[in-house]
Amino acid sequence: NRSNCADDAAFLLVFNRDLSTSDSEVPSVEPEVSGEVSAQASTEAPTTQNPDEVHCSGNGSWNGSSCYCDNGWQGDNCSEEEAATINNEPEETATSGQGNCSGHGTWCGYYCKCEDGWGGLDCSEDKRNACGEHGVWIYITNNHPGACSCDSGWGGNDCSIQNACGEYGTWRPSEGCDCSSGWGGSDCSIENACRHGTWHAYLNNGAGGCACNSGWGGSDCSKCSGHGWWYQGMNSGAGGCSCYGTWGGSDCSEDKSSACGEHGTWYGYLNNYAGGCACNSGWGGSDCSIQQ
Repeated sequence: NRSNCADDAAFLLVFNRDLSTSDSEVPSVEPEVSGEVSAQASTEAPTTQNPDEVHCSGNGSWNGSSCYCDNGWQGDNCSEEEAATINNEPEETATSGQGNCSGHGTWCGYYCKCEDGWGGLDCSEDKRNACGEHGVWIYITNNHPGACSCDSGWGGNDCSIQNACGEYGTWRPSEGCDCSSGWGGSDCSIENACRHGTWHAYLNNGAGGCACNSGWGGSDCSKCSGHGWWYQGMNSGAGGCSCYGTWGGSDCSEDKSSACGEHGTWYGYLNNYAGGCACNSGWGGSDCSIQQ
């Protein structure tokens, strides 16, 4: 039981599942370039941005197809700030000036942190029987109503499902099954569901999905060959690989480090992500071999 307000910051780091540390920086979307590139553009390094910033406004984690918003943010791109809990805080008591937590919680400045088994903004809701014999109702965050924390081997919103995540997963309060590497699905029963990633129940608005390792993409993390990132906006919404550095091809498996000779550099994002050569000043052509 996390009994004091100081525990919240460390808990949020776990609960929010910030995936940004596993994402490599990737090229930002650039305008289409056909054939030769101007001398100025060819001598400058491409701008790079974290996909969390590009797609999720810096307020969430991008999994290749959708955003998982940080606590306090909402919307498809995590740009909408949730109504602050402080606007709905329990009324202060006339004598102490502190929020009334009904004797079942701790006042943390502008919200009540409820004891296990109690819920609601003012900790007045009795949740001691909400999780049956195999779990206990716990406080999550000040913007979350709380959820059942189930005993090992049990899951479900009320902890009534035995082996909810099978042999290869762990039930997470209010989220569902987090699966071991190599397994996926709502009950972690699908082998190789995420070829190069990990299944998380909270992704895709709670439907679950794969969080791919750096360099991999697609719904099962099998695309981009470890040399790119999956961008769902490509190919009229069908998605595709945007290749890192000097890698190319539809699956980023082609080494293009020599494709532009001695007078240019290959960038995977050029020509609408088909890749191309950025030629040095005074050189042109598709492979930068024509002196101008």
